[in-house]
Amino acid sequence: MAIGKSPLLENLSGKIGNLIIYQMNGKTVIRQKPDPGKKRKLSPLQLYYQRSFRVCQEFLRPLKRELDFGYQEFFDLGKRGFQLAMSWALKNALDNQGNDPVLNPEKIKISRGDLTGFEGASVVRISGNQLQFNWVNNSWSGSARETDRVFLVAYHREGEKVISKAEGAFREAGSEILDLPWNDPLINQIHVYVAFSQKKSKGLVFSESQYLGRV
Repeated sequence: MAIGKSPLLENLSGKIGNLIIYQMNGKTVIRQKPDPGKKRKLSPLQLYYQRSFRVCQEFLRPLKRELDFGYQEFFDLGKRGFQLAMSWALKNALDNQGNDPVLNPEKIKISRGDLTGFEGASVVRISGNQLQFNWVNNSWSGSARETDRVFLVAYHREGEKVISKAEGAFREAGSEILDLPWNDPLINQIHVYVAFSQKKSKGLVFSESQYLGRV
């Protein structure tokens, strides 16, 4: 890059051959156009971040609808659920194993918020294709209320299969059933997440989601 001071170059901008000319801070800057055929060599750190982005993206992409629901109270920041969940995952859900980023499903958040979450949450299979969720009714603890609705997500990562229930049973009910629509029950292969939502005048607010493991 070169900075020109010649009066002939004042207010000049554009492209001439393989040169790019533009004005910056009252000076004329001349630089060479990058060679499109020449690939820039990435540093080890840049390669790690590139792989990290791909790992998070592949895990979260099938959950876009659920993430839009669980992150909706933050949409005024100009991002959708997938983008918000990606930002969280890149900062919090990766383990560095031998310079390879490995995503930890337990650290993924399908919803974020300050609503009081679960007490004693658990999930069991009551048949091959039915999951029963149980929790302690902790209504009136913190911001929790009886009419908060449970948000359930079951996710088979390898098959990119997702089933969810956006506004399920009330918090006071203490349990809910989720039917899995797949022929194969996929025993111990389903990632399970839960959260609560509460209706406010401006829309829904959420608890931070909780990971209940694989079932």
